Amino acid sequence: MLTFLGDFKPDYAVAELPFGADAKLVANFECAVSDQQDERAAKAWPIVFEPDVLQRLSAYPFAYLSIANNHVGDAGEHGFNLLVDGLRSQPGFMLGGLSDEPCQILEVDGLKVALIASLEPCRARRPEILRQEDVEAVIRKVRPDVDRVFVLPHWGKEGEYALFPAPSQRSLAKAWIAAGADGVFGHHSHTMHGSELIDGKPVVYSLGNFLFDHEESRQHPLTRIALSVNWTPGATAAEDTFEIKPITAANGKIRYLNEQEVAVWNGLYERLSSMTVSGLTYSAWLRRVGPVYIPKSDKSWQKRRSANPKAWLLCLIWNCLPVTVLLRLGHWFPDKDAEALRAAIENDLAVPLKPVESA
Repeated sequence: MLTFLGDFKPDYAVAELPFGADAKLVANFECAVSDQQDERAAKAWPIVFEPDVLQRLSAYPFAYLSIANNHVGDAGEHGFNLLVDGLRSQPGFMLGGLSDEPCQILEVDGLKVALIASLEPCRARRPEILRQEDVEAVIRKVRPDVDRVFVLPHWGKEGEYALFPAPSQRSLAKAWIAAGADGVFGHHSHTMHGSELIDGKPVVYSLGNFLFDHEESRQHPLTRIALSVNWTPGATAAEDTFEIKPITAANGKIRYLNEQEVAVWNGLYERLSSMTVSGLTYSAWLRRVGPVYIPKSDKSWQKRRSANPKAWLLCLIWNCLPVTVLLRLGHWFPDKDAEALRAAIENDLAVPLKPVESA
């Protein structure tokens, strides 16, 4: 069995985990390391640790960690090389998401399982990272030689802290399933997204945060609810089981939602998945995502401008981008159903959705 999880950074030397002793975790490792204090990307929220933090990974039962994300380059070329070398020196897990090793093959219950992690187009995508555009070709190449193929995309940058994928993400998921993928488990939004079956294969558009204690994330309560997906192989792919279980994290402690919480969550998650499948037009997506993305981005640009006067020009360019203009319109004219669902998740779940203390 593998357990697919979302975004992770090593904030805690030891975390409380609800998984069993034989757990094999698959997650997205989203941070950089550096031994030089002046190495920081010109971002509102660079995430950089000292290299010795990688020793904390031995406390976690990881089978696979992806570095195909927009923060692994936050400490420049030197820091990126330190990160890759440091992760490769840690025993117990495979490292994924690199363009020169586009997939890693794990053996699970006697099966060859290919994991393919990628990053969407963005300014922070380093050339060493596997491009989202290349995933379909990788699937077709590896498919004949393995028993299962799972795709782990870091995608949906405009949807950060929102609950809905873009129509383009659904189109990609359909293409990957058609090419031979047995499941797609995404991340990047830091909140859970809905799921669906495409040709009988599971697609979870965002698993949310596994362990990601971050200043910006703490401003968005819905980052406290995430998903885990337990995959148990069957005799054939058609007999595989995928169990989606909601988890919540606070101050380094992760737990599954209890029975009462799950009863509420089930109804909310069904609504979320239904809206993802049945009503995800581009105009609907703008009105669902804009009310979250625009205020979040305006705060980020304000932070960047206060630290670097040159950011004013970049901010002006960003504000003139067609997608920004359209999302701002979506912010002004929000989708009432999406806003109601967001409020329901915050208000109806028994899980405390208040900001938590920093690590």
